[in-house]
Amino acid sequence: MGLEFSEGFGFEIGKEFDMWLFGNQNVESLRIKGNVKGLIKLLEDEDPEVRAGAADALSDFDKPEVISALINTLADKNREVRWRSAKSLERLCRDKTDVLIQAFIDSKSIFQKVTLAYILGRLGDKKAIAPLAEAQNFGDKYVRRASVIALGRIRDERSLYYLIQSLKDPDADVRKRAVESIGRIGILNDEVKKTLLDSLKDENYEVRKASAKTIERLGLKLEDNEELALYLSALMRGAELILLGDKAIDALEIALKDEDWNIKKWASEVISDIGGDKAIAILKKLAEDEDWTVRYHAVSALGRLKQIDLLIKHLDDPDPNVRDLAIEYIKDFVKVIERKDSKKAEKLKEILQKHNIQV
Repeated sequence: MGLEFSEGFGFEIGKEFDMWLFGNQNVESLRIKGNVKGLIKLLEDEDPEVRAGAADALSDFDKPEVISALINTLADKNREVRWRSAKSLERLCRDKTDVLIQAFIDSKSIFQKVTLAYILGRLGDKKAIAPLAEAQNFGDKYVRRASVIALGRIRDERSLYYLIQSLKDPDADVRKRAVESIGRIGILNDEVKKTLLDSLKDENYEVRKASAKTIERLGLKLEDNEELALYLSALMRGAELILLGDKAIDALEIALKDEDWNIKKWASEVISDIGGDKAIAILKKLAEDEDWTVRYHAVSALGRLKQIDLLIKHLDDPDPNVRDLAIEYIKDFVKVIERKDSKKAEKLKEILQKHNIQV
């Protein structure tokens, strides 16, 4: 980009530099002259910087053809062009939201629909609630996410029903944004309370964390240790969970089945720190899970709890990572007990040898 040196004397101006320099001059010239048609034409220019500059300049002209052209430009593939168009529309349509709402309803473009949802949320017109709610049936997750964010920004109690329904969305980020929007609206009733407590059991950590933060924001009082454990687990407050003992195990089971490896690791460590019969029973069950990563962290916790007899069966685990972890814990245990309990140590060695594992 910029200046390109020629083989002879001096240099020549490169194409991109030329478009940046003269393209922007052209935009400013058209703006000063009030040449709306010329600026609208530049929205189709091949250079995204020129398109973005034209979109920005058009914010000075409150005309139907300008608004229509900018709405069309919201489908542009370039993010900066869409952003500049959105800011211009936000400025021009503060008292013309009906045009944006209808465009949102009619649009089939993901880029356009997402950006229109953003503008509608910023403008806060309650007439947009119904179409934004209807967009929860749209096939694209980014449109659904933008719509729940917009509903939260409008801050109307009528949006709560739709946001609560969005917590059934298959996409975790949509569910997270729905929880955050519930908090932004700021109304705490029995249905909201139940919804937030249920969301503390969501399979996704980010949703659980957002629920805990929203509980704090709305000042929801937790009524028992089970609710407290779910809340603490969602915020990964391990030391306080350890103090709860057995009452924290069920909440930690949810975390140990999270898709995030680090969350699983954290949960397995806290469960093993709590220990006890309930912890062992839960870990034994999770060590049979279909997901090898869940089995891995359950086996890791069982190993820290010296539950060697429960690890033996994992010498035949279908996943090599789980097998190797079980072998490692059993070998380490043999070294520890060799002098104190030689019979048990020899028995474990025999078991390892039967699996063709050298001790």
